[in-house]
Amino acid sequence: TVLHQENSGRLALLYAQLAHVLSPQDAFVNMLLGDILAVSRVPETAEAHYRAVAQDSDFYVLAQMRLAQLY
Repeated sequence: TVLHQENSGRLALLYAQLAHVLSPQDAFVNMLLGDILAVSRVPETAEAHYRAVAQDSDFYVLAQMRLAQLY
């Protein structure tokens, strides 16, 4: 699978970015991108994706927790 390959982080980011292009408001996609970017030490961009999670989403509280962990 992609996660077990060398450079898997870049491939995961590429696939997540493609998913974001197709569905930019999707909470799961924004959480995924936020997590990938946080691990990649790109906190400003990760923050933007966590903040894009709507308040009525099941992922909202988790997104707020991840925001608090960024800094």
